[in-house]
Amino acid sequence: MTLIFFSKSSESDRIDFLIAHRKYALAMLQRAVLQEILDGKSRIKFLKAEDQIGLKVQSSKNDPERYHQDMADIERLIEYNYKSLNISIIREYFKIFNREEELDNLLKRIKC
Repeated sequence: MTLIFFSKSSESDRIDFLIAHRKYALAMLQRAVLQEILDGKSRIKFLKAEDQIGLKVQSSKNDPERYHQDMADIERLIEYNYKSLNISIIREYFKIFNREEELDNLLKRIKC
């Protein structure tokens, strides 16, 4: 399966294609939400915020230069989506990389 991740930044629009064959990537695709775009002319699946956070947790671990930006993005995603988030999924992503304490500190800081 291919996972398509659209990212918009001030510099450019970007679409990432990831090949999904591992447990977590396949689960991301299963949870993705189908939404209409282009005034209903097309439909695509969007990753849920939890899974966007999971990709950012991995990215910030794999590329230390991205750490601060990815953590700021994670904080924003949690703040904007907190009422609908499944925190246990997010915790699992942080646990994979032995970073649960970082999540706890982040949640305390934004008072969730």
